[in-house]
Amino acid sequence: MKKILVVVFVMMFASAVNAQDAKLKLSEGTMSIAGSGGFAPGFDIAEMTGFLTISPTVGYFVMDNLAVIVDADIIYPMGFDGAELDYGIGAGAKYYHDLGSVIAYGGALIGYADALSFSVPLGVLFPLNEHVALDFGAELNYDTDASQLTTPAGWMGVAAFF
Repeated sequence: MKKILVVVFVMMFASAVNAQDAKLKLSEGTMSIAGSGGFAPGFDIAEMTGFLTISPTVGYFVMDNLAVIVDADIIYPMGFDGAELDYGIGAGAKYYHDLGSVIAYGGALIGYADALSFSVPLGVLFPLNEHVALDFGAELNYDTDASQLTTPAGWMGVAAFF
C-alpha cells in the first residue's frame, strides 16, 4: 500500500511540475467542485487510532479570488472499539492568492458533525491546466463538544474550476 501511495504522489507531483504555466480561473461567477481525502491521528498515538475523512466540496466565487463553499465529510474512525461511520457538513469561505506557479489559499468554516466546529483550512493548489488543480492542505479545527483544537495530518485531492 505504501508503494502505491508513493507512486501516486510522485506522478501527481510530476504532473504539477509540468503544468507550471497553467492559470486557474478564479474570477467572479466561477464555480468549483473538489474532492479530497485525509487522515487525522487519534487522541492516543500509542493505540494507533485515527480518522480517515473523505470530503466533497462545492464553491462559488462571489468576487475574484473569494469563494463561498459548502462541504460534506464522511468520517471513518480507525482503531476505536465500537466506533461507527460519521458524517458532517460545513459552510464558509476561502480566499485564493496566486503565487506564480502555485496558488495558496486560506479560509474559515463552520461545521457540524456530532458537535459544532470551527475550522481554518490552509493549502496549496498545483494547477494542471486552466480548469483542474491538485490540492494539498491541512486545517486547524476547534470542536466545541470536546473543547479542543486539533490539526489533522492533512489532505490531498483534486479541484475543478468552471
